Amino acid sequence: MTSAAHLSVPDTLSNRRNFDRTRMNRPVEIYSDAGARLGACTIKDISARGARIALGSDLEVPETIVLCLPEEGVHWRCEVVRTNDREIGIEFL
Repeated sequence: MTSAAHLSVPDTLSNRRNFDRTRMNRPVEIYSDAGARLGACTIKDISARGARIALGSDLEVPETIVLCLPEEGVHWRCEVVRTNDREIGIEFL
């Protein structure tokens, strides 16, 4: 995974966070809870609690997903807590 160095996000009314976020541009795969591959996407930033994900195409994303970093064999079960245009916000379960 990426080093533990965190980049702080400015504390504005529209962007208050409880955890520092690390900016990144890492490819990941999204799977359904049942194990069906939904598609490729990119982690834009990540924290101890969740991440912001840029979707690679018009994916239908269910409320609960599994996010996988294929090159590291790491996966997280997640809840989608925010959606807009071509991004989702997820919280690790």
